[in-house]
Amino acid sequence: MKLWPLIWSALWRRPLETLLVWLATTAAFALLGLMVGLYVHTQRIVHEQRMDRLFVVQRFPDQPYTGLPIALKNQIAGLDGVIGVGTSHNVFGYHIDPHDGAGVMAVDEGIIQGWPEAPLTAAQLQNLMATPDGIYVSRKAAAHWNLKRGDRFSLTVSPSIRADGNPTWVFEVLDIIPDAPIWNGNLIMGNYHYIDNAEPPDKQGHGNTFFVAVKDGAHSKEIGHNIDRHFANSGTATFSVPQREDAEGLVNSSVNIAAVTLSVGGAGLFMIVFLIANAIMRSVRERIPEFAVLMTVGYREAQLGWLVVAEAAVPCLLGAILGTGLAAMVARIPPTLLSRDLRQLVSNSDIPPAVLGLALGLAVLLALASAAAPLWRLGRISVTDALAGR
Repeated sequence: MKLWPLIWSALWRRPLETLLVWLATTAAFALLGLMVGLYVHTQRIVHEQRMDRLFVVQRFPDQPYTGLPIALKNQIAGLDGVIGVGTSHNVFGYHIDPHDGAGVMAVDEGIIQGWPEAPLTAAQLQNLMATPDGIYVSRKAAAHWNLKRGDRFSLTVSPSIRADGNPTWVFEVLDIIPDAPIWNGNLIMGNYHYIDNAEPPDKQGHGNTFFVAVKDGAHSKEIGHNIDRHFANSGTATFSVPQREDAEGLVNSSVNIAAVTLSVGGAGLFMIVFLIANAIMRSVRERIPEFAVLMTVGYREAQLGWLVVAEAAVPCLLGAILGTGLAAMVARIPPTLLSRDLRQLVSNSDIPPAVLGLALGLAVLLALASAAAPLWRLGRISVTDALAGR
């Protein structure tokens, strides 16, 4: 006899229980896949940011936030270690549906000097400055809103920030540009002067953030402190932070992503160990006479041990494969079909192929852990007592 018919028979002794264990294992590995994907995504965002780039913002922001006077730009550019300064004025609202949040990062002529890796070429920036209501849209944002060159894009800001009281801005898509890690890839770049000139006179001449490029990332913190000291006694104190450290702070602003992903994924796997171990323990207990008979016809204890391990490994391995595949499929669901909380979890998951290898490795470990107690029970079988029904 071969072992496989015995494994198959053991798995389907209780079909409903086997199905529920398999579904639970699949769900646990799907959750693990999404958690690992979320961790990979956040770490990728952090590592794509640079230490030789600074964000400079208002240290003591007022409400509503007005930002820093644009006049500070030239002063920052003149400080030691600074090689370029650009300005952004961010406008946030929604596109058509109030639940469909959107934003435009309006930039000035210096953005390429302050952010040299910006997804804009010099020619595109020049075209943007010459087209007041123009915008450049990243590939991810274009796919999200189904935009192409020449389309019109509306952004409603409530309450209105325009001097004329109109809450809606209408922009023309000049072109589609490469994705950038900023704003989770949903980047729309507009004309700073167009936004600034439409605001009330007392709100004009300000920028939300200065993008500052420095010569050496190893000294970025020191340069940032110099900028802040320069404006410490002014009415517009600044706060400067390297872009990578800012990304790390945003990723872990409310919770530690690494701790959350490990704890949630670990909790799911612990549940599976308990569930499978309990099912196999009962199966071994009910089949003690069968194991005794197999021993009498020549099966060694090691072979029966592998039979128990295989009985645990089959649902674990199948669950790992199907669960990881399910997580990858869920991560590709269009964000508009998901609730806000699910959209944040699912759309921010990057699930590389290596996750399947991790899942399979964990599945093997889970199978061994689940089979430990049943194997101990199997090793204590007395063939004579088992055949006698004792």
